[in-house]
Amino acid sequence: MFVCNKWDIVEERERNQPGSEAQVWQDTVDKLKKHLPGFSWDRYMYKMSTTEASRYITSGIGYTERYAALMGGLQKLILSSLTGNANTGRAREKLGWMHVHVTDLYVQSAQAYP
Repeated sequence: MFVCNKWDIVEERERNQPGSEAQVWQDTVDKLKKHLPGFSWDRYMYKMSTTEASRYITSGIGYTERYAALMGGLQKLILSSLTGNANTGRAREKLGWMHVHVTDLYVQSAQAYP
């Protein structure tokens, strides 16, 4: 799982330099494939804007689509790592707590580093 943080900066650059967003995305995919070959990175990469997600969460609007996709990907990653584990059911119960905890950490980091 790879998170492209501060994607809002890339999107802002795209307004002034059309094509730069696709270039940054492809460059990131290429580098990941070069250094960690044999993995389908484009399926496990997420674009994020901590500023936007923090604004949504703290205002009570809810989650951005990107944040919800990231949390879904994190849940899939954790569940797949638990496959075959006898405590899978118990571990799944903990995911609700983890989701809240990760959300809190995310908001705190976004506020600390705007």
